[in-house]
Amino acid sequence: MAVCCTVAVAGLLALVAVQSGHAASVSVPQVLTPPMGWMSWEVFRCEVDCLTHNETCINEYLYKSQTDRLVADGYLDAGYDGIHLDDCWMRKVPSRDIEGRLVPDKRRFPSGFKALGDYMHSKNVRFAIYTAESPHTCAKYPASAGHEEIDADTFASWGQQWNWDPLCFPKQLAWVQLLWW
Repeated sequence: MAVCCTVAVAGLLALVAVQSGHAASVSVPQVLTPPMGWMSWEVFRCEVDCLTHNETCINEYLYKSQTDRLVADGYLDAGYDGIHLDDCWMRKVPSRDIEGRLVPDKRRFPSGFKALGDYMHSKNVRFAIYTAESPHTCAKYPASAGHEEIDADTFASWGQQWNWDPLCFPKQLAWVQLLWW
């Protein structure tokens, strides 16, 4: 995925800037190394049943624990500086709050993403969030299509430093967007 991400630098914010007429003010920095860190998908997929699977559930505890391991086990010192919240973090119904913002599932992320991002930042770890440039994510959770600007603003307000934004469905062409804030 790191090779895919490095090659596919475009960005949700760049799309928003183009749509809003501010394209000239957007610059996407070049990176010398690919994004390195820990992502939940390969091991935990979309396990959201925290009562039955409390050790493998996608929740706040999992991401704080992995943040702590990244630091304690020396991965941060080796350049692995990000924790990536992959699919299935969103609340499904209603998918957005009264202001139209995506929200994390409150049962699994009781402190919210601002607090989770602050926790990661206190350990010098980058906070990354997954969404999709389609109506739904690959796991059929709410996504960002048609809500790019408000989602970019929301993610930034949580302290997110990069965004992984694949295209999940057959009518979409390829994995395209990675944004460094």
